Amino acid sequence: MIFYNLTPQKSLSKSPQINEWSLNLLRLGFLAKRQDAKRLTVSPYLNNRFYSAQSFEFVKSKNSRQSKHDLLKFRRSTMSIREVLAKLAFRADGSFKTVHDRQNVASRLGDYLRMNNIQIKEVQHLKTAHIVGYISSRKDSGIGLRTLQNEMSSIRVMLKEANREQFAKSENLSNKMLGISGASRDGTHLAMPESMFSNICNQLKEVDLDVHSCALLQRHLGLRAEEAIQGCKSLKTWTKQLEKGDVVRVIFGTKGGRARDTRVINIQTAKEVIALALTRMKNNGGKIINKADLKSAMNRYHYVMRKCGCVGEYASHSLRYTYADERVDAYLLQNFTLQESEGMTSLDLGHGDGRGRYIRQVYRKNKAICQKAT
Repeated sequence: MIFYNLTPQKSLSKSPQINEWSLNLLRLGFLAKRQDAKRLTVSPYLNNRFYSAQSFEFVKSKNSRQSKHDLLKFRRSTMSIREVLAKLAFRADGSFKTVHDRQNVASRLGDYLRMNNIQIKEVQHLKTAHIVGYISSRKDSGIGLRTLQNEMSSIRVMLKEANREQFAKSENLSNKMLGISGASRDGTHLAMPESMFSNICNQLKEVDLDVHSCALLQRHLGLRAEEAIQGCKSLKTWTKQLEKGDVVRVIFGTKGGRARDTRVINIQTAKEVIALALTRMKNNGGKIINKADLKSAMNRYHYVMRKCGCVGEYASHSLRYTYADERVDAYLLQNFTLQESEGMTSLDLGHGDGRGRYIRQVYRKNKAICQKAT
């Protein structure tokens, strides 16, 4: 059998051996070799790979719509369940990070099915026992309940995308039946006390000035770790914006690529922190942390922070909790209600304006407990 590669730019329509029906096959992503007037030998060309092991003879049908249906059905049959799940995960709605995390779940589920010799190629053949087995294997690996709940949510989205909504909503696939219900949604960090942060800053000055600068950005601007590291691209703009007011535009490193406006608590302190970061950036050739790529910079940042005592409830992300705590108090001093203060703080952190309860439950968990006690 001869396979024709479609990648070279070549006019196929001028070839006397290829008719209009053959061109339709090529448009569907197949390679075809003309043998006679009524019979073709077809082999799929998918994802830049030849599937020469599977070939078949396809008899031309009088109904062209039925022909396309059969060809597309054969094309799907050559895809693994892992590839099918990945496509469903990509097609469903969500932000970039949500889609990326959903695709990771699809890959893990596909790998589980392959490793356990479950030879299915269609989502329609996916059964309750397969998903129960996958969740059990993840639980045995020590994965937390909240993570498993998020993974099941991704699996249900993929099932709905494959028109299996009733199966996704079945009682057998509920969190309670899978043994992953009851997990707390409370935050896992605490707002870092100022005395503790001062001690950590003293250690950071001796260990790594670059990490010290990023920690200050996190603390006073309420940034995520990646946003602080990539803040080198916006430091000059932030300096100009603080000359006009108390709002800075955070663009790089945000979750889902969604830019946001963040209000600083103390303008003068924020200017000093940004000036320090600009100094580190000049010394490092345009970067706050002098590493070859973002991943290396992130690893360096978290390693040094852990080394200086930012672990557990007081990991580096707790600096963002401290900012949120102070930001709510600042809004309250401006005579906003508690609900308004939490809603505006949610926007400052990059969440929606309807996540006020989330701020109270996660970022201000300690204060909520104290208010209930009183």
